[in-house]
Amino acid sequence: MEQDTTAANAPPHAATKRVIERSASQPGITLEEAIPFVQNVAKYFPGTPFIKREDIAAILKTKANNIIREVAAAAHYTLLKREKDAYQITDAIKILNHSLGNEKAKLLLECFAAPKLYSELIQRFDGHAIPPEFKTILIRFYKITERAAPEVEEIFLKNARFVGALSEHGILNYKRALSAASDNSIQYAEVTTEDTPDSANVPLNANNAPKFEKPAEQPPDQHDTFLPPETINADKIKIPLSEKKFAYLLYPTNIKIKDIEILRKQIDLLELLIE
Repeated sequence: MEQDTTAANAPPHAATKRVIERSASQPGITLEEAIPFVQNVAKYFPGTPFIKREDIAAILKTKANNIIREVAAAAHYTLLKREKDAYQITDAIKILNHSLGNEKAKLLLECFAAPKLYSELIQRFDGHAIPPEFKTILIRFYKITERAAPEVEEIFLKNARFVGALSEHGILNYKRALSAASDNSIQYAEVTTEDTPDSANVPLNANNAPKFEKPAEQPPDQHDTFLPPETINADKIKIPLSEKKFAYLLYPTNIKIKDIEILRKQIDLLELLIE
């Protein structure tokens, strides 16, 4: 009978291969930290050439391994564009440095949603409160290791607050914030200065300060004066009444059964007032 000699022929002290558990790809630092990092790099590389991590490390007087998290996170947020082993500073930095109106707010929201993991989390939780078991959800459904989950949660929530997508009550309102930042109906004041020789070198004073022309005010729509104010974390219902009248109910998105009971009491009170 032929014997299996595989175990017998194995080296006496054969090393067992170590399996390293890795998390799904995600930013290792916040967007608020990544922006000044890339802004600093941009000072040394005008014209947005493709540069290697070793080049960035050299101008920062550090080692390439010391900035792996920063460079990788900047690429996640689309502040850097990666091509093989080189990186290019994107136009996002230019917009952040010289923004008009809502450009900066809109860009920050887009950078926040750029990482694949964040895009999936926004799709799942937008319009809802971030649950207490968020870390468990990251581990169970998004391939985040148990060891990395607390930091991944912390960075995500910090980013959401930084870009204005997370309310004080912990509700993620990304689409609402992006819609508000995309509103182009805002008017801007025009800045005019008198033509003077070498005006760039003349100190400002009461006589030569820039003149701001206030844009003409638009008359308010009479219908809008009767509407309740817009609120980020609220929904509105238009209720038809008699004689072509309407009532509007503005309620928080996280309304509870107890709140509805309170509303009923208020309607009862309203009935007493009009009798």
